[in-house]
Amino acid sequence: MTGRRAVLTFDLIVAAGLTLLLVIGFTLAARQFVRARDYTDAQRLLRLTAEAELNRLRAGLPVEERPAAARTTLEQRPDAVVLETSRTPGTGVWSGCTRVTVVARRQIRGGQWVRVELSAYLRMEDVEP
Repeated sequence: MTGRRAVLTFDLIVAAGLTLLLVIGFTLAARQFVRARDYTDAQRLLRLTAEAELNRLRAGLPVEERPAAARTTLEQRPDAVVLETSRTPGTGVWSGCTRVTVVARRQIRGGQWVRVELSAYLRMEDVEP
């Protein structure tokens, strides 16, 4: 009788260990999925924000005039999108145009920064590198 009880106890311990390993594995996979989704969502948001900024510049609005909603600082909202715009004169085939580069970045959960950079050649009168 003790031999059967020992086998049953051993089976229960192995089953509990395997169940615990499965739960830990699924938990780690779910956490990794959430982190990857956060990164992908932030990339999508930044790409759309940078495209919107380029479209604003294509429409002729100056770089310095951003809407009030876009003037949020990192102290007010740590997850705010930070936009940086730089302009350089075009050379060669692109002379007469201005290369505008918009860099959008944002901090996501865990302190990781996501960065997206988009560039376009635009016709702009005032070129200040």
